Amino acid sequence: MKQSIPWNRLVAEGAVIVASILLAFAIDAWWDERADDIQERALLTGLVEDFHAASEDLNRARTLHEAKSVAAAQLLSWAESEGSGDIRAEQVERAISTMFAHPTFDPPMGTVRTILGSGRLDLLGNPELVRELTRWSALFEDLREDEENAKRHLYQSLFPFLSQRLNLKDLDKTSYMQWPGDKALTDANRLLSSVEFQSIVFMAWSLEKNVAEGLVPAEAAIDRITRLVEEDLAR
Repeated sequence: MKQSIPWNRLVAEGAVIVASILLAFAIDAWWDERADDIQERALLTGLVEDFHAASEDLNRARTLHEAKSVAAAQLLSWAESEGSGDIRAEQVERAISTMFAHPTFDPPMGTVRTILGSGRLDLLGNPELVRELTRWSALFEDLREDEENAKRHLYQSLFPFLSQRLNLKDLDKTSYMQWPGDKALTDANRLLSSVEFQSIVFMAWSLEKNVAEGLVPAEAAIDRITRLVEEDLAR
């Protein structure tokens, strides 16, 4: 006797299998999406913490760079003054020492580098934020280069010039300069009247101005990124 094929049962079992497969895919997709959401939130949290710290560090660096710029401008003003004989050597010493401060803008970059280096920019659902982070990395590198140029000028030009004329004491480590007391007034006047010294200080002032100009867009970028990240976290 020919056995009949139980089509109804086979169709039902097939439907159950297909439904199970589709359910498994749906669960995997849901889990992947949930995992991505968790990773995105972790990255956003890291970004908001890093950029709050970056804002504080920028203010610190800007204060020091402004002090260096003011010191250089003061030296140039004294050099141009006809009454330079009234300027105390200690004032000149203090201004020069200030110029050898080492302000460096050093914001946390770990989260940004993790995002840009992961190949998973899609984890951030905000394309504008991705663009800002990419620009930020380049902006940061440009600013650090400006700072290095300013520092390099001091140690390749100003330091050698001063070392032949003054008693420098551990300037690399302490930024402190010991001015010979018995020759203070004479050395101060001679130093300020030197055209070479004026040229070196003017270049140092110009390089500090470049740094100051670079800090302006950096601060604006920090504000934009912080706003975008906080908006995404609030959703």
